[in-house]
Amino acid sequence: MKPYRILLAEDHILFRELIKKSLGEIPNIEVVGEVSDGLQLIQSIKALKPDMVIVDIGMPVMSGLEAARIIKKDYRGIKVLLLTMYKTQDHLRFALKAKVDGYLLKEDAFKDLVTAIKMIRENKVYISNIMSQRMHGFVVNESWSGTVESAILSSREKEVL
Repeated sequence: MKPYRILLAEDHILFRELIKKSLGEIPNIEVVGEVSDGLQLIQSIKALKPDMVIVDIGMPVMSGLEAARIIKKDYRGIKVLLLTMYKTQDHLRFALKAKVDGYLLKEDAFKDLVTAIKMIRENKVYISNIMSQRMHGFVVNESWSGTVESAILSSREKEVL
């Protein structure tokens, strides 16, 4: 199996280096590059040809969310995993609207990052366990104002709910 090529976009150097080192120990995963802002991420994609980008939402010059929107629009074959400290329904809603492939919290364990990469590689969507629980609460309490509910539930699922 050929290595799964990952490009890291994180403005905190120590955190980025720890992710790179840890992923380097996982078979069939290759970190092909690392950048510190969203603009560098967009500029690096053509040269590095990653299969996936792991992107921090809050970065200088261009936010990770804006970079994710551009990548999903212009580079459809590249998977996007957002890495964030934000646990709000708005951040998750904006991420889902941007059609990202995964949403992982920085407080999640490293094994969750590995699981997210594996699921996304298999063309599945990954949402942090913490956010999945919150999302369930948001939908049940109808505090999503319908927008994300419409994006993630079929008509039949909404009817049953």
